[in-house]
Amino acid sequence: MGADTVFLSYSHDSPAHSDRVLELSDKLRAMGVDAELDRYHVRPERGWPHWCEERLRTENAKFVLVICTPTYHKRVEDKVSADEGRGVFWEGSVIYQYLYDDKGNTRFIPVLLDDATEDGIPVPLKGHTRYRVRAFDLSDPGFVALYRELTGRPAVVKPPLGALVDLSTPATPAAIASKPLPALPVLTNFSPPTDSSRIDSYAPAELIGREAEMKLIDEAWAKAIAGETHPRVLTFVALGGEGKTALVAKWALNMAERDWPDCEAAFAWSFYSQGTREQLAASSDLFLAPRR
Repeated sequence: MGADTVFLSYSHDSPAHSDRVLELSDKLRAMGVDAELDRYHVRPERGWPHWCEERLRTENAKFVLVICTPTYHKRVEDKVSADEGRGVFWEGSVIYQYLYDDKGNTRFIPVLLDDATEDGIPVPLKGHTRYRVRAFDLSDPGFVALYRELTGRPAVVKPPLGALVDLSTPATPAAIASKPLPALPVLTNFSPPTDSSRIDSYAPAELIGREAEMKLIDEAWAKAIAGETHPRVLTFVALGGEGKTALVAKWALNMAERDWPDCEAAFAWSFYSQGTREQLAASSDLFLAPRR
C-alpha cells in the first residue's frame, strides 16, 4: 500500500453486490492498479474504524472509488436503523471531512455498477464526474474511462504550446470575389434534345410516401430555372431497394409528360440493372459511347 493505491469504499448491500466490488478490485489489480479492499483483510490489528480511516488518508490512497448505491447513500446519511451501516457511515464521515477541508475533490470518484441508480450518489459528489461500469474489461466504455483516469492516461492529450506567430508581415490579401460564369449555349446532340428513356421504365405507376422528396426536387428545379448563379446537385443516399431510382424516374417521367417545361435539354440515365445478375458485368461503356 502506498501513495498510488486506489481504495474502494462500498456498502455490503448483498453478497452479490460485495462480490461485484471484489471482482472490480481484482480486475484493477490484474491490470496494474494497486486496488485496496476490506475483503483482502481478516482482522485489522487496530480495528476496522482505524483501518478505514488509515486507508482514506491522502498519503495512502491516490484515489477512492465510492461505489454508489441507494443503500450506501442512506447509510452515509445515517438514514437507517442505529445498528445498521456503521462502517459506511464512518467512511462517509471521513470522506465528507476531506471534501470540506480541501474545498474541492481530486480523489473521490463516484462509480455506478451495472444499473445502479444515480440517486445513490452522496450529495457532495453529485457534481463530479461519475463512471457507469457494467463490464470489467476494455469492451466497456465506462471501465475504460475509469481505468484511464486511475492510470493517468487520458483519451485526449493537450498538445504542447506553440510559438507566437509573427504578425509583422503583410496580411494576406482578401480573397477575390468570384464572378458569375458567362452563359453558354447548350451543346447537345440529342434528337430531340431530351432523352430520359433509360430511366422511364423504372417509374412506378404510383409513388406513395415520397411527397417530401418530390417537393425537394421541384423546389431545386424551380430555383435553377429562376437563374441561380451556381448549378444545383441533389444527392439521394439510401440502402438498396429503398426507392431512389423509382423516385427520380417518377419525377423525370412527370417532367417528360409536360415536355420538360423551361428546359432546353434534359438527359436521364440509370445504371440500376447493371451488374445485378451474374451474367451482366457492371459497365459504363454504353453510357460513355458517343451518340450519333
